[in-house]
Amino acid sequence: MKVFRVLTALSLVVLLVGFTSCSSDDNGTTPKKTMFEQIAERGEAYFGAGTKNITAATLFDELADENLVIIDWRSQTLYDQGHIPGARFWYFTTPDVLTDSLAQFDKATTKIVNYCYSGQTASQVTAVMNLMGYDAYNLKFGASGWNSSVPYGWPVMTPNSDLFDMLASGASPTLTDQGDYPEIDPTATDVDGAIAELAMAYWNGAGVGSVNASNSDVIMGEGRFADPDSVFIINYWPAATYALKHIDGAVNFDTGDATLKSLGMDALAMIPPNKKIVVYCYTGQTSSQVAAYLRVLGYDAYSMSYGMNGLTDDPTYGGGMYDASLFNYDWEQ
Repeated sequence: MKVFRVLTALSLVVLLVGFTSCSSDDNGTTPKKTMFEQIAERGEAYFGAGTKNITAATLFDELADENLVIIDWRSQTLYDQGHIPGARFWYFTTPDVLTDSLAQFDKATTKIVNYCYSGQTASQVTAVMNLMGYDAYNLKFGASGWNSSVPYGWPVMTPNSDLFDMLASGASPTLTDQGDYPEIDPTATDVDGAIAELAMAYWNGAGVGSVNASNSDVIMGEGRFADPDSVFIINYWPAATYALKHIDGAVNFDTGDATLKSLGMDALAMIPPNKKIVVYCYTGQTSSQVAAYLRVLGYDAYSMSYGMNGLTDDPTYGGGMYDASLFNYDWEQ
């Protein structure tokens, strides 16, 4: 009888352990990450290491590299008038641009350089490609970073000193956990496919240009940003520079802080999912990459075009980064 009771007790223990392990989650395995979490994991790795940009001087030295791919994202007309030697023309609305077109390149060996007019929209492409595992770079200052005679871009940008005078100084408001994230529901079940699908959704919807926000609208609270309670402004640079001058009400995502810089789940928890998110940096190129990433994750995100360089030439505050005299490389036709 005692033997029977001992065996019965042992059987119950085994059953309870088995039940507990199975009921905790799928036979004791780690819960499967959501698509949001998987994309955020890639974003954390990319932004944590620092966004990828390349200067015209470096690109010029690498033109003969057989593993180099240069993509011009401007208009067909401007591409035909002149482009960086060896560049090919792509455009955002091409249906398979992030799938079939991109798949022809080997992720392990290909280096992709994207350029547009001033680096604002090509930065969006660069961020998306890196999230998909490609070694992609934004050409700093875009086509005007190759040759300052190019139409549009930095040569026509004049800092707005009146708006600069409206900036504030001092410490950043405290960041708080928002307790929620946006919901995304791509049809693709693989991460690369989901990122491509979510990026193309806004490229073919509102368009890449919809991410670009004018500094006057952001600072004056006009247009899309007229309701201050519906706007969350992120300053994405070091805390010391933020303290000198920043948009009044902006919060500092200190790029000297590994958690905030990397924009992983912990940092994303500080961003309200139901507001317009405006990101700004020194030139608008890094903030464009951040905004593209946030768009893929379902945030209504924007980048303030030209960043602090659209407000001042003073390097003390991160201004004056574009020097036209440095950019005079030849075009190919």
